[in-house]
Amino acid sequence: DGENDGNEEDERNDRRAANEIPNVPQEVMKINFDIIQTKVISKGRRKFTVYVIIVMETPGLDADKAIIERRYNEFNALHKGLRKEFPKVMKNVPHFPRKKFFGSSLLKNLVEDRCRLFEKYLRYLYHQEGVAESKAFQKFFVKSHLKHATELLKCEQYEESCKQYQLAAHLQKKLGTGNMEDRIIALCGVVETCKNMSDYKLANIRGTECLEILKLSSNPTQYDVSNPFLLGLMTSVIDARKRENVDVQSWKGLDIDFRKCKEQSSNGHDQIESLRVLLVKKY
Repeated sequence: DGENDGNEEDERNDRRAANEIPNVPQEVMKINFDIIQTKVISKGRRKFTVYVIIVMETPGLDADKAIIERRYNEFNALHKGLRKEFPKVMKNVPHFPRKKFFGSSLLKNLVEDRCRLFEKYLRYLYHQEGVAESKAFQKFFVKSHLKHATELLKCEQYEESCKQYQLAAHLQKKLGTGNMEDRIIALCGVVETCKNMSDYKLANIRGTECLEILKLSSNPTQYDVSNPFLLGLMTSVIDARKRENVDVQSWKGLDIDFRKCKEQSSNGHDQIESLRVLLVKKY
């Protein structure tokens, strides 16, 4: 993401920036971010550095870590977005590293310094009130995967699309953040891609999980018929249960709920939009 030569000044600037970011006390740290690797990726004549980040719960061992990859320009976009949304919080991060291409082994120290800087940066941001729910933070961690998943879905690359939808759902659950709409989109994406790969078991599992989210908190026996994904999701889960040969009463019960919801919905007499159409519309 940059092609400037490294020098001692860059190393000093990165170390100064890292020292300026407050440490998160171990006793209050809920989520940790570790950069375990960097990779230099080539695209045509361009090269850029990718940071491989592990997102894990603390304290103790986390057997269900999330692993993501991010480029410098994504960190930079996060920084710019948060400076607008949280100017007071970002006063503690006054200096941000400039673009740098780490293609040379001579820059090993600089690479390591920048990894430690970005780790400390993410730890600090996550534990500041409201930041993890912000538009910029959600775009960095979740929405980028939803967008990529949808692009792959449109190209009928179902396996890779499914991985991206699952990663988005995993990150939302791991971070304990994100809006309900994106949670529903991620799970519906898994249902749609699994259905196209004939993985009806996983489609049923994630679809059932999503249907629970779509139940009204005021009355858990009823669904939110105003949600545009509900009817399409119900038809997909019914189909998955039939094809998986689960208990007949399981899909028949959901079919009864589906008919009730269809009658209650404002567009009950219109054609039901498929999950695929709805997913593409959203992203």
